[in-house]
Amino acid sequence: MEKKIQLLIWLINLSVFLLFYMPDFLRDGMFGDGLLYATLANNLAHGIGTFWSPQVFSGAPGFHGHPPLVFGIQSVFFRVLGDGMWVERLYSFLAAVVTAYLIISIWRYIFRGTPYQALSWFSLFLWLIHEDVFISFRNNLLECTLGIFILAAVRLWLPVLQEEKISYLEHMSHLVTGGLLIGMAFLSKGPPGLFPLIFFLLAWITFKNFSLKKTVACSAFIWLAFLLFLVFVLLPEDARQSMRQYWQTQILPSFGEPNASLGNIRSWHGHILNRWLIKMIPILAITILVLSLIHLKKFRLGILDSYQKYFWFFLLLGLAGTLPFTLTLKQASYYLIPAVPFFTIAIGIALARGLQQLIAAINTERKVFKSILIFSWILLSSILVFNLFQIGKTDWKHKDLLNDIHRVGKEIPKGSHMKFSEVDGIVPLYFSRYYYIIPDGEESVSPFMLVKKTERKSEVPGFKQVDFPLKIFFLLERQD
Repeated sequence: MEKKIQLLIWLINLSVFLLFYMPDFLRDGMFGDGLLYATLANNLAHGIGTFWSPQVFSGAPGFHGHPPLVFGIQSVFFRVLGDGMWVERLYSFLAAVVTAYLIISIWRYIFRGTPYQALSWFSLFLWLIHEDVFISFRNNLLECTLGIFILAAVRLWLPVLQEEKISYLEHMSHLVTGGLLIGMAFLSKGPPGLFPLIFFLLAWITFKNFSLKKTVACSAFIWLAFLLFLVFVLLPEDARQSMRQYWQTQILPSFGEPNASLGNIRSWHGHILNRWLIKMIPILAITILVLSLIHLKKFRLGILDSYQKYFWFFLLLGLAGTLPFTLTLKQASYYLIPAVPFFTIAIGIALARGLQQLIAAINTERKVFKSILIFSWILLSSILVFNLFQIGKTDWKHKDLLNDIHRVGKEIPKGSHMKFSEVDGIVPLYFSRYYYIIPDGEESVSPFMLVKKTERKSEVPGFKQVDFPLKIFFLLERQD
């Protein structure tokens, strides 16, 4: 591939990343779940809660809605970098970069030593434009870290599928390390991280030269590494108690009668597949467009003969990370984020032959190409300027809310107790994340109260309104 074409392609990918991802990394404001996870990690870094029992605020019951590994990893960032709003955004940015690197690494390993190796950008591009992918990374969701562990394990196991001259020690280290990574995936989001454990079963189905004996042996090693890792990690009593509560309050109820308190409860089991198909529309549209161009140019269609096994393998691996969610009514389309790279890699493999021919036919000396290249530079520069103007700003959806929260947070001492009346659940989270405010119940004697501006008057017995401008709330201070 010519360097000018490579430059154009990576300019487009970089522009997509800077447009769809970076603005929210630079602005204040976050989806409730991601804010909760950042709050738990920040508190853990500052001595509030423990690894196996993180707390939303000081004195709160331990949070056991998910296993704690991601909070623990992110807390290291808070310990090193402080508690500024940039910390969880830097973490999410790095998670996106590492995930992109792993997708490219997997592709380049598959096509090593061939011209198709340079097409890694295509699967990456499809992954970047997936709506749930960029929304999840912008909002610090657990699936982002989970996906890294899964992709890293898959990348380690790929050489085992090939008859390469690697030592027995290397062979074993790949299997065992991959099993440990799946253990870390489990401690990040629970059962959704386990689907790669059937990696070698899928290899046996799709790779003709991969024997059943080797399938059983490799699977046994990764399962053994995974289970021994869990046994070791769960030796302390508080670890077992934490995972027991997680299992009893989240996993078991999700397979029982629908319980709205679990969140994301749907009316039918196929809901997640319907949402998956809708979110895949942009990717499928680009696939159809590429196929149409290949057909119009009368280039050869079809999957490269020696790579058909990889196409089916990654397609099945993506389905393995998708279909199990139909077993429960607790569903959300972003649960499927770890499976998306495998679908985009499979699509890339299917189109590699035709895509390579399309690119080879591009004349870089034509004015059209030069104009597109110049436009791409202009587009990238414009997006960079746009991002510069987003630094330190507030997301427009939460602008008034966050302005009020920061005004109040700077007015009262950090770590204060406060009552909240008629406010959305995200409000105490923001106060805990940025100012360590502790929400109190109705019966407690708190020095401050935050009341939403509704028809309710700002006068509350025993409290006096603090006189400074807020758009959404009244801040009240207790009078002795």
